[in-house]
Amino acid sequence: MSGGFKSKVASFKERVAAFTQRNSIDGRRTPVPAAAPAVPPATAQSAEPASVAQVDTALSPQQYRLYSRGYCPFTQQVRMAFALKGVDFEFVKFGMSDPAPDWFKAASPDNTVPVLQFPDGTYTNSSAEIIEHIDATFPEPPLSPDAVKEDVVAWVKMIRTELIPSFNKTLMGTNPVVQAEFRPKLNAAVSKIVTQLKSKRTHFLVSDAYTLPDLLLSPFLRRLALVEYFRGMKFDDPELLAYVAKLEHMPNVSKFAYPLPELKAFFVKAIPKMKPLSLGRLQHVAINKHYAAAVALANELAAGTAPNAAETAKALKEKFRLISVVIDKHSSFEDNLIYPTFERLFADGPQTTSRARGEHGHEGAAKMEFQVRFDALMDRISSGEDCGEETKTIATELQKLAGDMRAHIDGEEKDFMSYVANLNDEENPLVVQIYFHIKDANEDILPFVLQALTAQERMQYMHNFAVTLKPTNPDEWKKLVELLPLYLTPEDLDDLKFRLPALTA
Repeated sequence: MSGGFKSKVASFKERVAAFTQRNSIDGRRTPVPAAAPAVPPATAQSAEPASVAQVDTALSPQQYRLYSRGYCPFTQQVRMAFALKGVDFEFVKFGMSDPAPDWFKAASPDNTVPVLQFPDGTYTNSSAEIIEHIDATFPEPPLSPDAVKEDVVAWVKMIRTELIPSFNKTLMGTNPVVQAEFRPKLNAAVSKIVTQLKSKRTHFLVSDAYTLPDLLLSPFLRRLALVEYFRGMKFDDPELLAYVAKLEHMPNVSKFAYPLPELKAFFVKAIPKMKPLSLGRLQHVAINKHYAAAVALANELAAGTAPNAAETAKALKEKFRLISVVIDKHSSFEDNLIYPTFERLFADGPQTTSRARGEHGHEGAAKMEFQVRFDALMDRISSGEDCGEETKTIATELQKLAGDMRAHIDGEEKDFMSYVANLNDEENPLVVQIYFHIKDANEDILPFVLQALTAQERMQYMHNFAVTLKPTNPDEWKKLVELLPLYLTPEDLDDLKFRLPALTA
């Protein structure tokens, strides 16, 4: 630790005196309680010290103690700042399931980490304040050099108010509405970084020197690989990848970088799952995607651009057969299981479900009539007949059916979202009933759904049965799992097992 510590701390305290009196929910420093019980730390993990001191309140002069849990990126930022400045500190890592001791609740009322204990016995759970303290107390090398201070301030604001919130919501949010809102925001924030890298042409983000924006970005840019894995987004701009590699070669970054396989294994458990009845929404996703694919094939036939019209017609006939099977089964379990539950539990249930029931009847009849004509036309094309204008007409009709289905699904999800959220104890038994209702068609439904979903959506679909069917009907769960190798490649099956350990437990 560098000399002149006491005077530097005193100077910093004078500048931050206004917020030393506030509580740490506001991200400020809190006096340490008079007594704090010793708590043994969790076993050190990779990128952690080989041994960690017992937790207590006694600190020697000029000593810091940092507390955290899990794989907190804000803790990584603090550790990187200490390392950059060459400042020694103790690090204590609680296990994820360890109860917080009483003193910790006082230091961090909202139970967030990191928490830093200062040499004077006060605490803060604000990573921003901790890093500000480190930079002010140990000014070399500076994280906010005077020459680029305005740029640093602007980028720090963007990172903390745009990139980090959108990153967290995208990675951890399960609600499709949340995903729809924050995925574009994350892309926009990353695009700002890429634009800066391409226009500025400095070694780091705002200058040739490593500054605060670089430090704040390091843990989150590394975790973009998690967003790619779990959410299917892509961040492959060469300038961005080169910048991330440059950051990870910094000694203060590499010292505390977690291996990506370790992070993936942690987030497999940490990312929240959707409610079990999300299986209905996932079937909606699959129906819309297969309909879109069918429309694309029909348009190729109509335009005369299909590589092999006869084979395309055969494939299209089979695809529409599967769409029809899944829609019929889906509508049936809604009409016979889900809607009666809504009508029984919610006062406005009967009124709300009547529209959907009516659409099922109307759309089902229209689909049936269409399928007779559609199959006959596909058979003629398969036999080598050139059906010209009829193909264009049927393609237009198919596109209308697909659009009507999208509108029906959108209205259904909007109308019933609050019902699904409030099923409580009724939900799991309902999902089990749905399984048995569709069981006889699972050899069609399961591949139809799995092939249309992203890897993380597949995990969620099977998770819905893992938490409902497996505990109550283990033999049926086993039969369902035994179907998976028939419809997934070995690589996709191994990936699904990694994402959903219940498949092998």
